[in-house]
Amino acid sequence: MIRSRSAKGRIHSGSKREDCSGATPQDHSDTKLQRHESIAVNSRRKPLWSTRLSLLGPLVLALFSLAGASCLSPEPVSFDPANDEAQEIWLQGNRNLRISSYREANSVLRDIYRKRPENTLYCNCSFDPDRKLAGAENCSFSPRDPNDRDRQYKVHWEHVVPASRLGGDRPCWSDGCQRSSGVLYGGRSCCRKLDPIFRAMEADLHNLRPAIGEINRHRQNYNFGDIPGERREYGACDMEISSETDLAEPPESARGIIARSYLYMNAVYGIRLSDSEKDRYLGWHRKYPPGPAEFARDRMIRKLQGNSNPFLYGYGAAPEDGKKASDRTDGSGSGWPMDYTSTTNSPAHFNPDRKGANNPNSRSCLLQ
Repeated sequence: MIRSRSAKGRIHSGSKREDCSGATPQDHSDTKLQRHESIAVNSRRKPLWSTRLSLLGPLVLALFSLAGASCLSPEPVSFDPANDEAQEIWLQGNRNLRISSYREANSVLRDIYRKRPENTLYCNCSFDPDRKLAGAENCSFSPRDPNDRDRQYKVHWEHVVPASRLGGDRPCWSDGCQRSSGVLYGGRSCCRKLDPIFRAMEADLHNLRPAIGEINRHRQNYNFGDIPGERREYGACDMEISSETDLAEPPESARGIIARSYLYMNAVYGIRLSDSEKDRYLGWHRKYPPGPAEFARDRMIRKLQGNSNPFLYGYGAAPEDGKKASDRTDGSGSGWPMDYTSTTNSPAHFNPDRKGANNPNSRSCLLQ
């Protein structure tokens, strides 16, 4: 018998062929068929990693959905000005729900201005959010009181609507607390202790802005208005404060921001505004519309605090009948801002994520 070895290592013997395992051609064919069948069966079986991945898929999608939901404000409910219950539901769903104290707000604001630096509200000075100091070399402000060194360039978080306006109508503000000695006390310290709504108002980021400490101290709780003449007591900073009339006249660059803070606190928390105040702030709101920086700040606040300021998104547009609040005889001028604005700008139509020229930064609410 002549045997030969091929290059592939098979041994040929006559008409019969064997491979190295000793299998005959028929055995070899059967083995290949079994192998193909095994592959086909295994291909129908999902590997363990694939099974785990298929189980993780819905969980990952759910987590992304939750992340997206936390980034947005709650869906607004329909609003009926004649329905107090509907009004309260809307208000509760659109106020500060996450920042629990002014101390926490102080920390959060530092983070905001680290991420997106801005200048102080009244004097347009750059500042260091960690040290809370304004740079004198890039600041239009000059101190009115040279002896007030502690506050000259120190930056404070200014309540645009003062704390006394936030708590003045609440029971805790008027001797609502009692010390162990029996002495009654009220004001901010009592309201912080007893009143969760006051704490939410005091910590609401939409009402807090950086301001030079001396300006903050001199303004006190004065209302905003017009002061005769052009005082320049703070250098080139166009902020005027009159202790004779208890008024502060802000520069034009700050008026839109101030107006939207007052209108927001009025609409969301019920802070009372006179008809003349409503007219002034609605006028400023319309004359000085929000710009990209204000939209970006609102987007960051919405992520951190859970709500937006609706006055940035078309709310508070000019009323359809053109009347001012002080000109009305039907009583609506003493109500909420939505009582005398276009019906198309009611809370039911408020959508901070809508596209359009009024909202150039609506694509994302992440800290950028």
